[in-house]
Amino acid sequence: MYKRSQVLEIVSVNNQYVVCLLENGRCSIHQKQTKQILFFNKSNAEYIRSIFHNRQNGSVIIVSVTAKDECNSLKCRSVSVADI
Repeated sequence: MYKRSQVLEIVSVNNQYVVCLLENGRCSIHQKQTKQILFFNKSNAEYIRSIFHNRQNGSVIIVSVTAKDECNSLKCRSVSVADI
């Protein structure tokens, strides 16, 4: 079970999804119509640091670090809204 964590960022995506970045590095995606909740984190060792909605190409840009590399290097990836 996860402890509660403060919300750092909230992003609305195409009026269909709400993306929430939490202080503990978890990033949840809330689908407005179905109330389904998904997570952008690839594993429990990935800590997401920032999210950005790129309206030009319909994607969400994610900046993260991992515990494996002792949080020394930032990794960026883009997820298409169609893939969510």
